[in-house]
Amino acid sequence: MKYFYLFLVFSLIGCSKEYTIEESIDGLILSSNATTRIINQTTTLNLVKNNGDDVTADAIFYVNGVALPSNSFTKNEVGIYLVEAKYNGVDSENTVEITYHDGSLIAFKSNVMVEDYTGVWCGNCPRVVEALELAGQQLGANEDQLIKVAIHRSSSNPTDASYDPYNFDASAFEPNGGYPKAFINRKTRWTPLEYNNLGMVVSQTQINKRLGLKLKSETLTNSIKLTVDGLFSDNFNQLSLVVYQLESGFIYDQINYTTFFNGDDIIQNFVHDHVLRNILTNINGDAITSSSTGNEFSREFTIPLNSITNIQKAEFVAFIIDNTGNVLNARAIKVNQEQTYQYL
Repeated sequence: MKYFYLFLVFSLIGCSKEYTIEESIDGLILSSNATTRIINQTTTLNLVKNNGDDVTADAIFYVNGVALPSNSFTKNEVGIYLVEAKYNGVDSENTVEITYHDGSLIAFKSNVMVEDYTGVWCGNCPRVVEALELAGQQLGANEDQLIKVAIHRSSSNPTDASYDPYNFDASAFEPNGGYPKAFINRKTRWTPLEYNNLGMVVSQTQINKRLGLKLKSETLTNSIKLTVDGLFSDNFNQLSLVVYQLESGFIYDQINYTTFFNGDDIIQNFVHDHVLRNILTNINGDAITSSSTGNEFSREFTIPLNSITNIQKAEFVAFIIDNTGNVLNARAIKVNQEQTYQYL
């Protein structure tokens, strides 16, 4: 019995010994959010096992042999940077080269915004609507590069002869002059008669731009969330962002002195589209603090659903202006859409 007891104690003690089981690592794959970046843009790195397990949080990343404090980095000098990674002392199966350039490789499509100052009481204003239609036809497949904004003006008093139910106070930025008047990218008057000068609008879509925009709009429970992102491939100063809320499909009789629309003196049940309803930023724009090469900014806006008559007809326009008010580029989006940058 004595020997049996000693053996049992020894066995229990022996079984209590702890063993460390090493993790099996069957291959590590390194990746980045992009392999070509503009200087000052952030590169984000990820490391996953062959079985799909993400081990980024516990990995160590190296750029040109120097360990990073996190899984992201940025560079302000042009060059090619070699990225490596380790997890639990094991090297990734691959390396990644990230090329940082000065932005000269990046250009964006040029969208042209036309602000049509109009009114249901304005008999000559239908000629601008016709001119915009013709300009869109001339652009053809690129018609989306033409952004239309109808700014209704004059009186909100129903007893006035110049009453307009969609009147919007644009006095803070409206150029002088009678109606109709249409302005290209805010600062250039579209020479009347506008339909004889379509080239003034169409030509603006043929310019490569060094800044671009992308928008995303999504319907939430009681609101619409609008996200505006901008990217710069050159250095800019004193820029501002302006965001419009528009709506189409309003039905109201339009006075008509032109030969368009069958020459009717009153165009009954005229459809008023792209009507400016609200400005989501400061009326003359919100300052963009970082606009040098490679910088990217993002803004979010919340639009109450009860501020929109017909959600399916809602539209948002974002544009960047310089310190003179000139539009450098613009983008329009409808509800529940998501865009990418318009790279050339």
